[in-house]
Amino acid sequence: MLNDYVWVGQCFVNKMIVFEADNERDDYIVIALPGAFPGCMSYYARPSDKAWTSILSTPKLHGWVMDWVTDVVRWGQKLLFLYQDGEIGYCDMSALQNSKIATIMEYSLIPKASDPWPFIKQQYLLDAFGDLLMVSRHKIDFEGVEDATLNYVTIHFKVYRFKFDTNTWVQVIDLFVGNNTSIPIRASHINNCIYFTDDEFQFWDPLTLFGGHDMGLFNITNKEFQTVYGGDDIH
Repeated sequence: MLNDYVWVGQCFVNKMIVFEADNERDDYIVIALPGAFPGCMSYYARPSDKAWTSILSTPKLHGWVMDWVTDVVRWGQKLLFLYQDGEIGYCDMSALQNSKIATIMEYSLIPKASDPWPFIKQQYLLDAFGDLLMVSRHKIDFEGVEDATLNYVTIHFKVYRFKFDTNTWVQVIDLFVGNNTSIPIRASHINNCIYFTDDEFQFWDPLTLFGGHDMGLFNITNKEFQTVYGGDDIH
């Protein structure tokens, strides 16, 4: 199944991220991330490649429950890969060339403060003006209730900053999060907040599930949510 873009499509591609590799040669690297399928690999391709190439995980990172990559950021000449369980792996950008299979190495452990929640969880990774942040988004699932118009909703966020001197994560309470991209923005009027969008795309088509409703603003300081938009077109 290596170098098989048909299989990648069948596995389901959740996100594709483009990184500049060499601005003088107009070169770039595209990373393809699978959806929530344990065991699925990440893939990369460059402009001259004829097929996708696998990016493998080390045995420590390649578990069987929560081992898929959910986000990638560039940090210097390395790409940092965030796994669903909160672990971080890395790969040198120089290793992603000539269609050679690359390996993600272990970079950091799961944050100690990230206690398991019995809820759906989505992780995001971003470079916030020089700080490496991980945002953990917790949702509750209402599947099985009689009213299926609202079967999931975000209930909490946790944010961690990576300390490079100790190779550990520390929780922070001082900050637009969506599945397609995670970026920090300066907000002078409403600070210490996370703006988030609905990334449960599998529910966007059936009108009875009201996909697109789970969006808003979360205040990290007081743990309160605010609605930013409530128009009918969010469905």
